[in-house]
Order: sequence, then C-alpha cells, then structure tokens
Amino acid sequence: MHHLKPRKKSLALYILILIGVLVVMSLLKTCSARRPDGPGASDQRAGGDTVNVAIEYAPMTMISRGDTLAGFGYEMLNEIARRQRLKLKFTPIVSLSSAMKSMAEGRFDIVIAELALTAEFRERYRLTEPVYLDRQVLVQRRDSAGHVAVSTQLDLGGKRVRVIAGSPVIDRIRNLSREIGDTIIIESDTLYSSEQLFLLVASGEIPFTVINRSTASELARDYPDVDIDRGVSFSQFQSWIVSRRRKALADSIDSAIVRYRQTPAYFDLTRRYGVTPVAQQQ
Repeated sequence: MHHLKPRKKSLALYILILIGVLVVMSLLKTCSARRPDGPGASDQRAGGDTVNVAIEYAPMTMISRGDTLAGFGYEMLNEIARRQRLKLKFTPIVSLSSAMKSMAEGRFDIVIAELALTAEFRERYRLTEPVYLDRQVLVQRRDSAGHVAVSTQLDLGGKRVRVIAGSPVIDRIRNLSREIGDTIIIESDTLYSSEQLFLLVASGEIPFTVINRSTASELARDYPDVDIDRGVSFSQFQSWIVSRRRKALADSIDSAIVRYRQTPAYFDLTRRYGVTPVAQQQ
C-alpha cells in the first residue's frame, strides 16, 4: 500500500477506516446480545442506570483485535465499571465535536478520547482524575531523502496544521504560536479522529497534524515515511470528560480512578499500551 499513488492510497485508507468502524459497531452489538447488562451500541441513549459512553475509535481508546475489543480507555473503564457495578453502553465516535454536542444534549454521560488536562479545557468541561500521561507530537511526511519540513517548533510559523475540532490540542498550538512569536494556522476538523488525521498525513492529503504520541507511535509502525519525532508539548495528564449533569457519577468515577491507579492491573495496562502511569509522577 505504501507504493500506491496518493489518491488511490487515500481512498484505500478511507475504506479501511470505514470497515474498522463498522466492525467495532458490530462487535459492540454482539457483546450486548450476549450480555444484556454489558456494553452495546445504537443510536439511542440507554435508559435506567446505564452509563452512556462515547468513545473514540483509535488505538489508545478503543480498537478491534480479531473478534474482541481493546484499547486503554475501553479496558480501564470496563474494569472500573466492574468494580463499581456500573452498566455501560459504548458508542464509537469519530468526531469529538459531535460527541461533545451530544453530551450537552444529554445523550452521553462520558466521553473518552485523546484529551489533555489543560487549564483552558478544564474551564470548559468536567474532567476526571488523570488516567495516564502523554505528550503531543507533530505528524509529517519525510521526503525521498528523509528530510522533513519542520525540524524545530520555530519552523511551524506560517504552517497550516489540521487538528480535531474542540480538542485541547488547539489550546496548545495557540500557546506555541505565542511562544515562537509567529502565526501557526489552525485548521479545525469536525469529521475525523486522531487516527484518521494521521492517515491523511500519511497519504499526503494534508501536510501536518498534531496528536498524542502514544497513538502516533502505534500507527507509525506501518508508515515508515511518517515522522513523529517533533514534540509540541511536554508530558500532560490525559483525562476523560463527564457530563456536568452527572455530578455523582463524576465523583464516583474520580474515586474509582484514584483507587485503580494503585493496583497492579493499572500498571500492567500502562505497560501494554506504552504510556506513563500517573502514580509514578506523583
């Protein structure tokens, strides 16, 4: 696939993305059919005491592996739910901005995506206790000689960077623009996830994006022409969002996260997904 022309390669990537989402939705429905109180997926909010979770389809949140579901966020929240005796309903999402709008309308109780815990973001949303640490990196293609257009953060001046609409990445890039004393043109994308933006860079459709290093590292294994070595931020706490309407749920999730972070299962999870556990930084 690496030798396909850009347009053909792009089309192939889009097809793979669509297939992946359809597989996830199918697997979620299968889980629901096997376990009436387990995770499921549909277009309607589950009633009663079920917690409705919007989760990004990406390596660090939720992915399909064979006939099962995996992902740091998916596995951690499921384990917390088991310990708290919570009923979950997962809905795969691609657009963060759409998920946040749906949460404001009352459809979702929790949103799990790549969400750095920044001061600006905390003012807008009810963020949970941190679940791991990560940092943001610039994703760009290398040319035939192995060179990149952006070697340092200063080179970002005047460049266009496509990022997820509503993401805390936007706050970081704005701050970076002030730090380097030059304008970085931010293009907010309302359609695609971090994984899909990476693939758009890999296919040559867009020049740059900024996503979390954990996701970029996982995807870069299959795309040797993609460079992810230019950091955009220091390590940052990563959190989930809980609806402000569900204060009791938010407090309960926070307490559960703090307890879970002290368990061997948590450290095993962070090792498997290659991220830094929160407890080691405190």
